Amino acid sequence: MEPISHPLTRFRELAGISVADFAKQVGTTRQSIFRIEKWEQTPSLGLVSKMCAATNGTLKASDFISAHEAAA
Repeated sequence: MEPISHPLTRFRELAGISVADFAKQVGTTRQSIFRIEKWEQTPSLGLVSKMCAATNGTLKASDFISAHEAAA
């Protein structure tokens, strides 16, 4: 089974924003963005807030919760 692509990845690709540029915009490292997009890291509430704001509300806090976490 193929992993579900992260909503942040889809947003960035559609908007044409690189991982490095998005990371700089929200004040984190590109490594953190990579881990978030691979569902390997759950961002802090503060970072989620910054990412939602950076996407002009396109992404919601619930977009950062994996299906596995939501089922728990």
